[in-house]
Amino acid sequence: MKKSFSIVMFLLVCFGTQSVMAQRNFTKKLVASRIALEEKMNRPFQRIPDMLINAYRLGLLQGYYPNTIDGKMDFREFARKFRLQSSVLDRKEDFACCSPVAGMTYETKLETEHYPEFGMILDLIEVHTFDQTASMNKYDTRYVRLSYINPANEVELNGVLFHYKDVERVLRGVKLDNYKNDATRLDFPQHVNLRMFHSYIIDLSSNPPVTLAQAQDRKRTLTRKESEYYSR
Repeated sequence: MKKSFSIVMFLLVCFGTQSVMAQRNFTKKLVASRIALEEKMNRPFQRIPDMLINAYRLGLLQGYYPNTIDGKMDFREFARKFRLQSSVLDRKEDFACCSPVAGMTYETKLETEHYPEFGMILDLIEVHTFDQTASMNKYDTRYVRLSYINPANEVELNGVLFHYKDVERVLRGVKLDNYKNDATRLDFPQHVNLRMFHSYIIDLSSNPPVTLAQAQDRKRTLTRKESEYYSR
């Protein structure tokens, strides 16, 4: 009798759990978050713009137009648009000698040139999935965007977009400072996965749009709907 009761209870728990999982509501939004690199918590990321642009220059990363997501942009076009030094365009380097496992040699290659106009902010474009039943947010990072700050008038321009899977591949193993623990250094993907940075939302959308500009058009409506949901 006890054995039969235990089996019944086990089945009830299993089917009950499946029922709860089936009834869960998931809310998805495409979110653009801005990371101000001057903030203390974000200082480990200050090397990232230089690394990304150098990897772009060396052919390790494919750059994309910032407002079309999948429109490829050649590095020379990018360099001309933002008037990068001609030496950057003229330099030809053989990167075959330096793989990610080559330690500091690889890191040195990624920081050969410095681009201060791109060193102020970093944007992450992510799909945020909120599980309303578990009250838990999951993050799927899709893109990293660099912006250009004009040193003359501080006007901001969207610079170049990179697919996060490519950034993850290039920067995996390149250690950055850890503001919480000097003895343990983490790479950029580890910082992102552990959410070890401070950011604020600049664009918001319930469905991934064709262009990033569409997110801003939907922001007010989505914010109002979220407010109504949580006020119930």
